[in-house]
Amino acid sequence: MKKSEKFALGLALIFLVLGSLLCISTVHAVGKLWDRANILISGQDYQRKEYSLPAEQLQSLLVDADSYGHDIRISGTDAQELKISYVESKKESYEIDLNEKGELRISCGKKRSWFYFSLNLGQRESTELRIFLPKELAGDISLQSGSGDVNLSGLNIGGSLSAASSSGNLLLQDCRVQQKTELSSSSGEIDLHGLDTRGKLEARSSSGDICLENSKISGPLLLESSSGEQQVENLQIEGMLQMETTSGELELDTLQIKGDMQLKTTSGDVELEEVSAQNMDFHSTSGDISGTLLGDPADYNFNSRSTSGSIRLPAGNGSLYTVRVKTTSGDVHLQMQGW
Repeated sequence: MKKSEKFALGLALIFLVLGSLLCISTVHAVGKLWDRANILISGQDYQRKEYSLPAEQLQSLLVDADSYGHDIRISGTDAQELKISYVESKKESYEIDLNEKGELRISCGKKRSWFYFSLNLGQRESTELRIFLPKELAGDISLQSGSGDVNLSGLNIGGSLSAASSSGNLLLQDCRVQQKTELSSSSGEIDLHGLDTRGKLEARSSSGDICLENSKISGPLLLESSSGEQQVENLQIEGMLQMETTSGELELDTLQIKGDMQLKTTSGDVELEEVSAQNMDFHSTSGDISGTLLGDPADYNFNSRSTSGSIRLPAGNGSLYTVRVKTTSGDVHLQMQGW
């Protein structure tokens, strides 16, 4: 073997030894980090637990699951007790506390470490937080979730309802709320079906869509989004309707509004079908506004202003209600059904 070959071989061995020592020291240095990594295989680290209490002890409910990505499901039942079904692991736990006022708080106990890795090679236990409430709840419900979905169904809430999620979806089905309802999500969708709200209803989303169907809103209704679409269908609204979006579309179908209506969009289009209201205000920058309104055009006074968009409105000249339309470059085509 030549000297050059021996030298190269020796140099390679030296680098091999140094690399091995470096790997060993690195593994030793981050050993604690790997120990906290919480690698899940077939879900054996999770254990489902239950908690219950008599219904008469409960006045209000607060859930804070923002630190975990667990879904929250709250269902109304005919039972005379509250039941909570949840999962815990070595790294995740819940704290459940009932104070003397009947306020039940459910919150994340030990927060997950900043380094978390989940590897699921088999069927594992669902981490959904399940709450079975008596249908009639006198007090408030407040929910906070991170990336998990929030699902409420079959509830009659005597107080107010507040639900917020970062990237999870919000779903409400067949719920009645006596006071104010506030819903918000960053990128998740908000789906509302069969609601009966007595106070003000507010729903806000950044990029997620908002859908509200087959509901009765006794107070004012406010819907806001940035790029998400808004769809409302088959609604009875006792108060004022406000819908606002930047680039998302607004779709309204079969609405009976006893108060005023205000619709505002930047580049998103507005489509209406069989919508009735008192005073109506449409404001768009480049989005088009089109559709059919209910009512007698003789009751309305139509005011419009546009920079470059085309506007076609009914020839009403009444004094009972006012329809105002303002657009920059978007087209407007509204007509009264049957006229």
